[in-house]
Amino acid sequence: MELLQDISFYLAIGCLWTFFVEWFTTRGDIGPPWTNGERWLQCLLWPWFLIVFIMGWLEGMLGGGNTKDN
Repeated sequence: MELLQDISFYLAIGCLWTFFVEWFTTRGDIGPPWTNGERWLQCLLWPWFLIVFIMGWLEGMLGGGNTKDN
């Protein structure tokens, strides 16, 4: 029973993450509308995507990256 609770908790956090990222990207007009496949992928692999998001956010906040303003 504990395994089922762990899986449910993992998927619940994944759903919250997916809702946030979809809201964030559609609010800012970043990319095309989401498909169900993208939603499932985000929900199942949310730890990886969360780490990538945080690293990109920190890099942007600290002025890193290879962006040029013309």
